[in-house]
Order: sequence, then structure tokens, then C-alpha cells
Amino acid sequence: MKRIVIVEDEVYSRTFLKNIITSEAKDLEIVGEAEGVKEAIEVITATQPDALLLDIRLKDGLSFEIFKTLNFEDYCTIFITSYDQYAMQAVKLAALDYVLKPINIPELIQALKKIDLFNLRRNKADVGQYLNNNETTSFLIIEDSKYLKLEFKDIISLESEGAYTKIVLADKSHFSSNPLAYYLDLLPLHFFQIHRSTIVNSKKILSFEMGRGGLVKMGNGRELVVAARRKSDFINFISGLD
Repeated sequence: MKRIVIVEDEVYSRTFLKNIITSEAKDLEIVGEAEGVKEAIEVITATQPDALLLDIRLKDGLSFEIFKTLNFEDYCTIFITSYDQYAMQAVKLAALDYVLKPINIPELIQALKKIDLFNLRRNKADVGQYLNNNETTSFLIIEDSKYLKLEFKDIISLESEGAYTKIVLADKSHFSSNPLAYYLDLLPLHFFQIHRSTIVNSKKILSFEMGRGGLVKMGNGRELVVAARRKSDFINFISGLD
């Protein structure tokens, strides 16, 4: 059982969230509730939960202020709010998910299912297996001050661009402020790092040309270099694909 604290200043919304968790997330135990920043810090400190479900605008401030006292990385955090202008802050904190009000119940349930990722992030194989088995299909980025949800199935490749990552789709690209290494812990098993600067979606590979390292031709027509030291692992990888 994962332990969760709900921080929400509206009684009706708090009751709604509790009902959803109780009925749809049987592996979560609600161990505390709070209405404001100060109370949340006290409850979280006392209960030491695995996960937090946080409304952003509380009666005494923004829930981001909680992490001036507590370490954000110690908790699996999902933000819920009516105000999408806070999406950038949530994503920069590497929140597990961000759900807008009025709450779409299936979207909330899917966000709650992701809580199991919290204990798997240090093991890529486990994370990838979890993603493959639990219908997690997307992740969040911020681009040009806009909150975007990208689907794994649409991604051709992820490529390092200095401190940024270029996420290439069939007809466009997006840029994330997270480095390429950040995504290694979030991608399903069918993604493979063919070069220190490139991760590819194996489902989008059209062909592989052998060489010292090699070249993969992707679904958008691009050819990407496979590093020589990764060639053997890559061949074993694609040989094991269904």
C-alpha cells in the first residue's frame, strides 16, 4: 500500500478526491488531509507519506511553498488546480502529473496509477516494464510557456541539444528544458539509446544499415548514427523485438 496525503482547501473537492481514491485506487491509503500550507507541512512531516495530491492555490498560499520546508524529491507529487498558468512550475519541479479542474475522472485515475513509478525511477528496466503494463502513454513538457502532453507512440526520437532535449515527431519537433538523461527513466522499454546524444523509438525504425556503428532509418526519413560501442547491444535489442 502506498500512503498518500491530500492537500485541498475546498471541503467538497477534498471529499470528491477521497471518494475517487477509495473506490478506484485500492493500493493507496489516505493517511492525512490538510487545507493550507502550514497545516500540510505538519501533516506530511507527521505521517511521512509516499505521495501527495496537492491543490495549488490554498487558503494561506500556494502549495509550492510546502517545498521551501520539505524536500520535493522525497514525495511522489500530483498537482490539481483550476489555474493552468502554474503548469510550468509543476513541470519544472518534475511533478508526476498535473490535473486541471474540473477534474476528468479517468485522467485523475490514470495519474494516481503512476504513483508506482516513484519507487522504480532508479531502475530503467522496472520503469519501462511498468509503463508497458499500466497504460501510461504520455509525459509533460513546457514549451514557449505552454503546457504540452506528448504521447510516447508519436515520438520518433529524442536528441540532445546542449542542455535541452529535442523531441522529434513525424511532422514537428518540441524542445524540453530537461536533459536527455532525464528521459531514460521515463520511457517504455521499446526506446533505446543508440548514441550518447540520441534515443530512438524502436517502433519507428524502418531499417538498420550495418557499419562501424551503423545507421538507423526512422519513420520520418531521418538517418541516425548508432555509436560503435552501442552496436552490439543495439543488435541484441532489435533481435529481441516482437
